Amino acid sequence: MNKVILVDSCCNLPSSFYHENKDFLHMISMPIHLGNRDFLDEHGKTITYKEFYDELRNGVVPSTSQITPINFFDKFKEFYDAEKEMLYIAFSSGMSGTHNNAIIAKEMFLEEYPNAKITIVDSFSASAGYGVIVKKAVEMIHIHEISDIAKFIEDNRLNINHIFSVQDLMFLKNGGRIPPALAAVGTLLNLKPIMDVDTEGKLRQKEKVRGKKKVYHTFLTAIKANYIPEMSSIIIGHGNCEEDAIELKSMIEIELGYKDIIISEESPTIGSHVGPGLLVIGYMGNERR
Repeated sequence: MNKVILVDSCCNLPSSFYHENKDFLHMISMPIHLGNRDFLDEHGKTITYKEFYDELRNGVVPSTSQITPINFFDKFKEFYDAEKEMLYIAFSSGMSGTHNNAIIAKEMFLEEYPNAKITIVDSFSASAGYGVIVKKAVEMIHIHEISDIAKFIEDNRLNINHIFSVQDLMFLKNGGRIPPALAAVGTLLNLKPIMDVDTEGKLRQKEKVRGKKKVYHTFLTAIKANYIPEMSSIIIGHGNCEEDAIELKSMIEIELGYKDIIISEESPTIGSHVGPGLLVIGYMGNERR
């Protein structure tokens, strides 16, 4: 196949999925700084998920960096030399400058290699939602052209729904995702923020609830109201809390009847900003509002 799909490490799909589709699905890793270590997020190859999340539980504060234009340029060169047409599906531009860095790299690359075929599309999504649209692209690549896949994503990306909650608000605060005062009050009162992604691809707080049971109830209500099974799988992402993800999957199956559900552990890139205990659901359905 002369086509490849490129994604970055904010895309939450199981490692087995990447392996099964390794001939045409490739991940560009984001840099992570953790304590005295710097490494690339390779979905558990350099540092296991358990090691990473245990460091966070022990109080180590991680940070992430964007993929630079030079990093993108080098990756484009790798696949250009292999005579591949490239589609980079980017992590939401509403949360990172990585999409813009890819655009800069493409412009630089075409100046030197004007016959290169590079398409870049903004997913307006993250984590499990990002995984949902990438899984759809992988399903399409065998019979569709890159231009058709890119158009499908642009036409349907606002139909990707996200809903998530975190165990420790301080990780969202440290990443600048919520105000410090909100994190302090929420922690004191044991409030869990229910968040989603808006029409600009930015994080948005929808409501606050108290306790895990209420979180699950809110998730189930959102799925029941918005999920359209014919459009996609449901992806459940978790921050090193697989038992919670399995419990949530079982509730969706029993109470709502949906069976096409994938569980995937969140890699260090997203994990750095949400911490252990994250639960996130991504699926396609009614358009975001």
